Amino acid sequence: MRPSILVGLALLLGAITAFFAAQWVGLGQKASDRPRVKLVVATQSIEAGSVIANTQIKTTDWLNPEIPPQSILETRLASGRVTRFPIQPGEPVLESKLAPVDAKAGLSAVISEGKRAISVRVNEVIGVAGFAMPGNHVDVLVSGRDDAQQAFSRVVITRAKVLATAQDTTGDPSKPKVTNAVTLELTPQEAERLDLARTVGTLSLVLRNDIDQATALSAGARMPDILGAGAAKASPSATPPSGASPASDAQATGTSGNGKNTSSARSTARGTVQEIRGTVRNEVRP
Repeated sequence: MRPSILVGLALLLGAITAFFAAQWVGLGQKASDRPRVKLVVATQSIEAGSVIANTQIKTTDWLNPEIPPQSILETRLASGRVTRFPIQPGEPVLESKLAPVDAKAGLSAVISEGKRAISVRVNEVIGVAGFAMPGNHVDVLVSGRDDAQQAFSRVVITRAKVLATAQDTTGDPSKPKVTNAVTLELTPQEAERLDLARTVGTLSLVLRNDIDQATALSAGARMPDILGAGAAKASPSATPPSGASPASDAQATGTSGNGKNTSSARSTARGTVQEIRGTVRNEVRP
């Protein structure tokens, strides 16, 4: 068989294979021939906790054969609903992103089922310089003193979701905003711990990666962790060095009307005190 005939057969078989492959993946269909499904999408940014207006949504042809789960097909089913999460322009409006039909607008619609919202007073440092924004996750630290008046710091809440900063439920990541309050989403038990912790000491927020699901187990930090285990502890009852007068070795003298010493005390040796009353000297051992 001639080489030219072999080349022709190879090209013919390749064309037939390509045709059937195109039919298999749907590339042989024209865009106008594909089945169309109309979905509701957002025409502009919709903030979490807000009521969807008719001007913020529209129906559009969805050419992708994979339809997103819980898609809404008619605008009347989405209009007037409250959003639980932010929706971006062109994004399909899903039932999972909406609050129940009877829900009211506001922060309460954003709170997940079984969770609670609690606000924490913060400043520029505690609020991570304004980078803790709605949707982020933070750990909460408390620092104070225990019953023995020893300084400590430890994590009391891990991976708490930030619902709002001040009264804003959305934030621009490129524009940090310093506020005086942050609202966190916690379980009832976590809310109790946080409420108790802010009566013990100062609270601080630690910003964490949103995809980090790990829970760090820590016993907290104390002074030896910072200064070292061999750090000397200051004590008011410490024994003074040899040759130096202790704090109680002070001379107290009084002068009577006739100019004589009426009282004087000083330490002459360890454990021995001489008491002088007028001209009488007594040695007293404690």
